[in-house]
Amino acid sequence: MKEVYPKNTEIPVSIPEWVTNYHKDFMLKERTKCFKTCS
Repeated sequence: MKEVYPKNTEIPVSIPEWVTNYHKDFMLKERTKCFKTCS
């Protein structure tokens, strides 16, 4: 059976570390950008 991951919540181990780091960094930047523009 193939494991199913819920979208945008679980990160499969097969994803390289730099990809997750890049994604976290991107999300952090987007959050700060939104915070600056939304507040």
